[in-house]
Amino acid sequence: MKRPISITIIAWLIIVKTALGGLPMLIAPMSPILWEAVIEYMKRSPIPVPIQLSFGYLGLLISVLCGVFILRGAHWARALYIAWCTVGLGLGMINLQSITMMIPGALIFGAIAFVLFRPESNAYFSGTGEVRPDDG
Repeated sequence: MKRPISITIIAWLIIVKTALGGLPMLIAPMSPILWEAVIEYMKRSPIPVPIQLSFGYLGLLISVLCGVFILRGAHWARALYIAWCTVGLGLGMINLQSITMMIPGALIFGAIAFVLFRPESNAYFSGTGEVRPDDG
């Protein structure tokens, strides 16, 4: 089955969003003043800084890989992306001082999840190319 355009858009959105969102994490360590400010902010969280950094860098890698493999039709990539984002939202609720800062990310995540599990998407990821009424 030909890849639905919505899947192409979502996969590239994931890749670009991750690249742009990850820039500060990649650039901050190069600036001692900026890095110190980042670490001081992270210390306010109940989650230890090394764990936050590990999850941040791991999240960048997972998201880019998921975006690439979603383009290739890998079912596991969309499942991993949804699972990882769910964990990220949960950690974000613990980490952030303001839950309202989570709203835009949660809305984007909801829209992406919706597109990734539409009947056309299910058919693409199943490899059958068949859109069945019971798929959604």
